Amino acid sequence: MKRMAGSSRGLALGSSLLVLLSLAMAIAVTDAQPAALPPAAGCGEAVTVATHDRTTTRYALGHKDGAPVRGAPIALVLLVGGGGVLDLDGAGCPRALNRNVLIRMRPFFHEAGLVTALVDAPSDVHGEDGLAGFRTASRHADDLGKVVADLRARTGGAVWLVGHSRGTISAAAGAALLSGAAAPDGLVLLSAMMVGDASRRKPFVAQTVFDPPLEAIAVPVLVLGHEADNCVRSP
Repeated sequence: MKRMAGSSRGLALGSSLLVLLSLAMAIAVTDAQPAALPPAAGCGEAVTVATHDRTTTRYALGHKDGAPVRGAPIALVLLVGGGGVLDLDGAGCPRALNRNVLIRMRPFFHEAGLVTALVDAPSDVHGEDGLAGFRTASRHADDLGKVVADLRARTGGAVWLVGHSRGTISAAAGAALLSGAAAPDGLVLLSAMMVGDASRRKPFVAQTVFDPPLEAIAVPVLVLGHEADNCVRSP
């Protein structure tokens, strides 16, 4: 994939992201939390942005205790898998999917001085399927672009999209379809959804990370998998 000329800063931060993500992925495949896990600093600030068709999207803004948000070297927009519905409460705490790997990784990012934005599904998304086929829609990418722009305005730094499992479809679509101030500076795909299942009754189950126009991505990309991942759709 091509790299934008202005993306050298984001590329330089890739090595630190690799270390953090690899460590957290190793931890995430077990149920036990290690003794070295940094203490949780709460859920963070609940931020609401206006999104498509008069909907709103909430995200939990997290960072290291005592550290300013402004001036953080990089901010990560975290996009969980499954249906993507976190049901964030007013304090930014997820009431659903709260054992998701990206949620478990947040303390590591915060301890490293990074800012995170844990993104919920938009207010018009309900039901067990959650985002379903909306993950590849241009409106979904536009929604993520508004989160990116809001986060960049708050931090003044680089913003990367980070997706896990089905969240990698959203992240890849955002990186491919967004431009200008709404575009991310980098993309991280964890346990990328590479294999679909067209035999299922629900069409969206056939979607993969290859559905967005990947050739349009012009920022650094980090793809991580785990040898202990037993999901047939993220080999």
